[in-house]
Amino acid sequence: MSCFAGKTYEFPELSLDRFDGDNLNSVGYFLSHCHSDHMYGLEAPAFCDRLKTYPFIKLFCHTVTAGLLLAMPKYQHLRPFVKPLPVDDQQLVSVPSFENEDSVLYHVTVTLIPAGHCPGSVMFLIQGCSKTILYTGDFRLHVGDTVKLRSLFAETALRFRIHSVYVDTTFCVP
Repeated sequence: MSCFAGKTYEFPELSLDRFDGDNLNSVGYFLSHCHSDHMYGLEAPAFCDRLKTYPFIKLFCHTVTAGLLLAMPKYQHLRPFVKPLPVDDQQLVSVPSFENEDSVLYHVTVTLIPAGHCPGSVMFLIQGCSKTILYTGDFRLHVGDTVKLRSLFAETALRFRIHSVYVDTTFCVP
C-alpha cells in the first residue's frame, strides 16, 4: 500500500496518486500507473462529483495508463477528464482556480519519466514557481539506468536542481 498522502509541499493544489480526503480540494490530479494502491478514491462518487462540478480539472497520466484505466468499466465515466501525456516531453499545465475556470493560479511544466515498474508507469517531474520536484510513484531502476533518464540527465549530470524528491517507500525496509 502506498504511504504517500497525495500532496506535496511545493504544489499543494495538485494531488498525485490519491483521490480522497483533502485531495478532493485539488485542482489538478496525476496518476502514475494503474495499480490499486495508487488509485485510491478514483472510483468514489465524491471524486466523480468533484470533476463534474469543475470539468476544467483534469486527471493527467501516461497514454498507456489512460488506455488501461479507461478499459475498466468502473472508470469509463472519467473519460472526459483524463488528459494523457507522452513521456520525455515537457508539457505546460495550467493550475486553475476552482472559483473561476478562466483564472489560472500558476503554470507548471510537467515531464513524465519512464518508471520501469509496469506498462505506463511514470515518475512526474514538476517545475514551476521557482521549484522543481520529482515524484517517483513505484519505480524499478537497475544500476546504471539513471543515465538513460533523458529528462533528468545530460551526459552523467543532472540537468537542473531538484528541490524535493517524493519517493514511494511501500517496500522500503531499513
